[in-house]
Amino acid sequence: RNTFPTASILALKTVRSNGPSSSLGTRDNHHFTSLTHALQTQCCISSPSNSMGQQYRSYSFFTKLTADELWKGALAETGAGARKGRGKRTKKKRKKDLNRGQIIGEGRRGFLWPGLNVPLMREGAVQPIAQRSKEDQEKVEADMVQQREEWDRKRKTKVKRERGWSGNTWGGVSLGPPDPGPSGETYDDFDTRVLEVRNVFNMTAKEGRKKSVRVLVVVGNGRGAAGNGAKNRAAHYLYYIERYEDHTIFHDISLRFKKTHIKMKKQPRGYGLRCHRAIITICRLIGIKDMYAKVSGSLNMLNLTRGLFHGLSRQVTPPWALKQNLLFIFHFCFSTWARCAGALLYSEAPPPGLPSPLLQGMACPSKRWVDLSSWMSRKDSQVQEIPL
Repeated sequence: RNTFPTASILALKTVRSNGPSSSLGTRDNHHFTSLTHALQTQCCISSPSNSMGQQYRSYSFFTKLTADELWKGALAETGAGARKGRGKRTKKKRKKDLNRGQIIGEGRRGFLWPGLNVPLMREGAVQPIAQRSKEDQEKVEADMVQQREEWDRKRKTKVKRERGWSGNTWGGVSLGPPDPGPSGETYDDFDTRVLEVRNVFNMTAKEGRKKSVRVLVVVGNGRGAAGNGAKNRAAHYLYYIERYEDHTIFHDISLRFKKTHIKMKKQPRGYGLRCHRAIITICRLIGIKDMYAKVSGSLNMLNLTRGLFHGLSRQVTPPWALKQNLLFIFHFCFSTWARCAGALLYSEAPPPGLPSPLLQGMACPSKRWVDLSSWMSRKDSQVQEIPL
């Protein structure tokens, strides 16, 4: 059952009574005039029981395809070109919502339809159907174009995050803590940093050149625990790196991992990190604050990361050195006494040949004293390995 307003029926009767002898333009004008007068005077709506309505939908080639199918053809997301990477250097097209921002009733001719694009009532009466001037219509269309450009600009604006090493690359970007484990354990005190993102292509017989992505990340809690791998995998393969006074390494390290050469030097507090940007990121996750490192040879990120962990995890720490009777490690500072970085032995008085109290030697496990007169000229803090 359909409802027809009485005002529309009266307008139709008025048009029919005009007769076939009237011209087309006169009948159209008289029709709109009668319809406007009826809308302003008649407000009752009747629902006759004998009225019948039939649904009608136009069907043609232009309405046969859906919007998703049309966009799929316009963006060319399928086919051999998309699978094999053809045209990857061209600007990528994006799907747009053409209905966004449109108002029902708005068109190119600028008609004002009461109840659609303008209010139905105005000053207590129903507004008549009108049309904008050409200048007003151009202004409305220009405002719509400007509004759509602002929407596109807002969509391209990214959420603020900690910037990586440079530009729009993934290097140095934080991914947050690793995901919780299967048993419910969490890693809230860990942070994840991306070191490298690379595209890997593998030639297969069935699919041809198959693309995949390789990601190298490092996780750490800033207190000596760190690991490398994928985001969640790295958290299961952690190293514990010993740190001297929680800010630097115990001694200078020189290593070679495949074709990568790394030289690391211990530095005093406040020196900072003067290294390769990947080494700076890894050291911050470990908790090393002061160190100098020089990388030569191959700069392969995977070899650089593995070599760094290989060298830091094999430091000669004072407890191990004293236990093995291999080395006796002294920390020398010109302004204070020399002191042992391991177990302190004050049981015996220093021999008379050493200056005291400016410089005092520590006893080694074999109760022999080490002559430190050769280190008097050094004014920087160093860790020296003295074989016995």
